[in-house]
Amino acid sequence: MGFNLTKSIANHAEVVVATHRFFKDSIDGAGGLGGAEPLYLDLEAQAARTMKICRRFKLAAAGITLVSYPLAIAFERKLWSQTEQDLKRGRFDLVHRLTPQSSALPSAIASSSPVPFVIGPINGSLRYTRHFRDLMWKEREWIRDLRWFYRFLPYVRSSYSKAAAVLASGQHTIDSLPIRDRRRVFNLQELAFDPSIFYPPRERSQPERLTFLFVGRLVPFKCVRLAIDAFNSPVLRPHRFLIVGDGPERESLSEQIRSLGLEGTVELVGGRSAPQVAELMRSSDVFVFPSIRESGGLVVIEAMASALPCVVADHGGPGISVTHATGLKVPMGSPEELTARFREKLEQLVLDPELRTRLGDAAAKRMSELYTWDAKGRMIHEIYRWVLGQRADKPDLDRIFSEGEPALRQTVV
Repeated sequence: MGFNLTKSIANHAEVVVATHRFFKDSIDGAGGLGGAEPLYLDLEAQAARTMKICRRFKLAAAGITLVSYPLAIAFERKLWSQTEQDLKRGRFDLVHRLTPQSSALPSAIASSSPVPFVIGPINGSLRYTRHFRDLMWKEREWIRDLRWFYRFLPYVRSSYSKAAAVLASGQHTIDSLPIRDRRRVFNLQELAFDPSIFYPPRERSQPERLTFLFVGRLVPFKCVRLAIDAFNSPVLRPHRFLIVGDGPERESLSEQIRSLGLEGTVELVGGRSAPQVAELMRSSDVFVFPSIRESGGLVVIEAMASALPCVVADHGGPGISVTHATGLKVPMGSPEELTARFREKLEQLVLDPELRTRLGDAAAKRMSELYTWDAKGRMIHEIYRWVLGQRADKPDLDRIFSEGEPALRQTVV
């Protein structure tokens, strides 16, 4: 996210990007940062210790965030020591902390910055619903129940009280922030796609046997098991369901397929590269994504960009990016209720080819207007202009995401 967003922002502003030295080879291998000037900070020893702890205890996302706190603070302190004089002399107009994305990792320099400070897009704080609390333990995410403690960590309150603008992904993230002045908050997802890889098919066919597609890690909270159960239906059995990805649940999913007699319907195809996934998306008819704890959900964005109608659980990131005009959102409930609701939506798409076409076309149009890196860069540049007093009206992101490209064009004039 940080790499692509930095390059897109650099198309609209002069940017110096501070990052860890151990990213240098990857950045150079990807062709550099475009117009942005890199500033590499050496914290390799501390980063190596942090990674060692994460591997040693097999930490999940919440645990990784916790042990990354000292590294994040050390990084910003080192950055401050190298840029303090430039900031005070007016070399920079503002400071924007793009990453880390977690709202639980504060900034050590927000309160000291002599120029406006912007943070985000940040993400997180999405809870497991009560029917799926058992999955939290399977994912070793028990520490998530202690997440509220982050509010008492040093620098948290100053990070949000001093920020001129806070970019947050989704209402679940905004509601968790220790910030009273919501006028400084922008509801902006961090996700975008690469249109050179993900794009609609040149021709759309309407085959008798449809191809449904899932892409993601085979882990408990993705709820692939639920999707397989949904295909145990007379309407869905004649069609094909491809499951792309790998993970610890692969063997048990394979056994589930055999026990239901779905070998002719459901296929575990393993991991694939991004270009291979893109080809599969262009040759499929419906994207199925039953994940019940997805803060972002980039793969849903990519599927929509490929003109696939998406059927998603209406919780977290997928419930934000998919609208009723671009896909089908399944209300949360118990595993049994969710299975039945997914089956109903999938059968609806089997029986209504016009609906499939309409949703897929609308999804591709929405993604091309609002979810490219260039579009995100333009939105953030307008937020910069508002922060710096170069425009009087606050960019209306709600309007942009409801009206699409026309509103985006108007806001950047």
